[in-house]
Amino acid sequence: MERNKLYTVTKASSDNVIRLGDLIWLSEDDVLHSIMYMGTCLRKNWDIPGQNDFQVEPCEKFYLGEYDGLPMPIRNKNYIVTDEKIIEKAQKLY
Repeated sequence: MERNKLYTVTKASSDNVIRLGDLIWLSEDDVLHSIMYMGTCLRKNWDIPGQNDFQVEPCEKFYLGEYDGLPMPIRNKNYIVTDEKIIEKAQKLY
């Protein structure tokens, strides 16, 4: 993972410290930050062989921005919804 880049967890870690669907990022000091669970985890607690088997992909819906000097996920206005079910639901509303 690149530092200060937002990722979506696509596979949870075996010990469930890193959970499926969470938005996470790695800060400059190697601390893993979680949006969904509002917490942080030091590298020594998440980068353990046999437990660091989680998988991530770059987050497309949000990017890591800043608010009042604190890192915060901000919605990517250029993100295009491609999920057909979501599109169908939205069309029914309008």
